[in-house]
Amino acid sequence: MSNAINADLARKAEAMQEFRKFRDAGLPVPPDVRARHVEATNDGYTTGPEQGERIPAFSLPDHHGALRSLENLAGPKGLLLVFHRSANWCQYCRTQLVELELSRALFESNGVRVAAVSYDSQEILAAFAQKYSIGYPLLSDRASETIRAFGILNENMAPHLKAYGVPHPVEYLLNPDGTVLRKYFVPNYMNRVAASAVALHELSASTEDAPVVTIKTDVLTAAIGFPSMHAFSGQELGFFAKFALEAGWHTYGSPLPSGYTATAITFEETHIARQSFRLPKAASIPLPLLGETLPIYSGEFEGLGTLLLKHPLPEGMTTLKGCLDVQQCSDTVCEPPLSIPFEIAVRLEPFVVNERDLKLQAQQKGSVNAVV
Repeated sequence: MSNAINADLARKAEAMQEFRKFRDAGLPVPPDVRARHVEATNDGYTTGPEQGERIPAFSLPDHHGALRSLENLAGPKGLLLVFHRSANWCQYCRTQLVELELSRALFESNGVRVAAVSYDSQEILAAFAQKYSIGYPLLSDRASETIRAFGILNENMAPHLKAYGVPHPVEYLLNPDGTVLRKYFVPNYMNRVAASAVALHELSASTEDAPVVTIKTDVLTAAIGFPSMHAFSGQELGFFAKFALEAGWHTYGSPLPSGYTATAITFEETHIARQSFRLPKAASIPLPLLGETLPIYSGEFEGLGTLLLKHPLPEGMTTLKGCLDVQQCSDTVCEPPLSIPFEIAVRLEPFVVNERDLKLQAQQKGSVNAVV
């Protein structure tokens, strides 16, 4: 290893250790210290096999001690294989694993099974599975050999650090033969794509209690909702929007010349760090009344979006406010653009923090209150 690489690794290790000193002492972490820690940890984020590639063969013990491989993990339609850092000390991973359990039925009802891999010992995984009623296999890659084979080992961790051997978190949706259909990740270890979002985007699956709001105009009905009532701060949620227009009417896609409004959905940024919304490609249709050819939607069509929730957020029922922008037109009339507000409530579940970090959080709150 070159001197430059050694120096870079030492710098990152120092940033991580500086962060831990505050955490271990139960003190609030200064913003600049946290920023250096996050930057050091996330640097060079790698995501492994690409879409269309086969994953490396692996054989790992699950939390019951049984050896598992792709052949006995995948369902008839495939496998969602989740790599995470630790079910022991990583609160973002612990929360991700609980959300995966809450969303597991969305996959299994569509022939896809789920499993998760970390460098944790079988004993740690067994204790976590028992405490949180995890019904899918938690796989122990104690020597990080599978993590290395996938090319997702976090190289920022120096060998003396507690986190040495962890992967960059990533989720693979696999065919039964191990071909990557899709992979999901957010290049920041503190954020994860919710399994419910993967189920929505890949399987069009949602729970029976999924929150949905319906918007109606004289000619348009729009149903906007999430695949699950459950949500966790710091995770990327999926949402859908289903549109139905009366015969003879259309709305606009994009790109558009000035003077027209494209169909779009945006949420207020109070609880949201980042968002996106996409519709299928609109049909380019000549509109004689306007003397132009424009991208339009007619009949029934559907869009999908994502919302990255901020962290932390208060637990409990939370209202997410949004707006539907649309312009309704026919062959004879083009109405003024509409901006229609709406609200959808989701339940923000508590973050799954271990006992040690709960005590540290209590100490930190005490320290802050003492200063105030």
